[in-house]
Amino acid sequence: MSHRKKHRISTRPPKTTARKTRVSWWFVSIPIAGLLLVAVTSILFKRRHGESFQAKPGSNTPVAVAKEVPGVSATPEDTVKTNEAEADDIGKATELVNRGTELLTQGKIDEAVADYKEAARLSPEDEDMHYNLALALARQGNREAAKAEYLEALRIYPDYAEAHNNLGNLLVAERKFDDAIAHFKEALKIASDNASAHSNLGKALALQGKFTNAIPCFREALRLKPDYLEAHYNLALTLAQQGQREAAEAEYLEVLRISPDYTEAHNNLGNLLVADGKYDDAIPHFKEVLKISSDNASAHNNLGNALAQQGKFSDAIPCFRKAVRLKPDHLEARYNLAVAYLAQKQIEEAISDD
Repeated sequence: MSHRKKHRISTRPPKTTARKTRVSWWFVSIPIAGLLLVAVTSILFKRRHGESFQAKPGSNTPVAVAKEVPGVSATPEDTVKTNEAEADDIGKATELVNRGTELLTQGKIDEAVADYKEAARLSPEDEDMHYNLALALARQGNREAAKAEYLEALRIYPDYAEAHNNLGNLLVAERKFDDAIAHFKEALKIASDNASAHSNLGKALALQGKFTNAIPCFREALRLKPDYLEAHYNLALTLAQQGQREAAEAEYLEVLRISPDYTEAHNNLGNLLVADGKYDDAIPHFKEVLKISSDNASAHNNLGNALAQQGKFSDAIPCFRKAVRLKPDHLEARYNLAVAYLAQKQIEEAISDD
């Protein structure tokens, strides 16, 4: 019996396909004087879809699923041909999935989609084929087709937690929050220790303005996975929305401990520090953003604002001007620039500056 590996981009571990032997006995009696009965026994093997086991969530590494190509036993000729054809299709589908996964990791998304589609055609009742295809379609930007493939995977295997989770994310992107929340909750019924689903549920609730309900979701995600960057960042945003600035600052610092070059965290933390009047603490965060990304209009504006709050208008004006140059429709930067000019009694510039 041969073994092939099928790559599935997922956090669920390999399914084991159990086989059960079904035995039927055909006794043929031939009455011949003085001879014993002769019995002929035939054993038929039937493939049965096995149970799937859920894994610990949180790993983003693709997991290979080992599939056995069904063996062929001594059965009538038409059955042998059917089993051989089925095994051949499964083998081809497995090879296509392996190749599609390699293409996806190389960024060759269109080619990966083509291979996954053919794999799903050859093995239409394998949920993993549809799951991989959905992932590739989502990366291609084809959200409608991706949703359809996740739904197909869930038709075949309703307890597919990762499919629920990923489908929920697509629905959040379309602002269909109630539908998304239902899928995240379903994922958590299946795997209550799925940190990603807890975090995604929190995000969907926060986007609905349900900050009080969102915070426990992020905290549970972080209890399960303490260095979960996205959960720390979203918790910081939500705490800030709730007016819990000190707690939000602590979460942004955690984000920066994990990922020091996270520009949005530097920028947002700087704004919180400005709101607390901690201008000297805020300014290094804005400058850090500009070291990483010198064309960040928001950071130029925020740096100018912190300097202006200290009364350093002559230093603030170039920051606002730079923000406006980078983003001409940045209304806040234009307003701040005008105010800074007025503070410097540069009335003409305040009126005429582009």
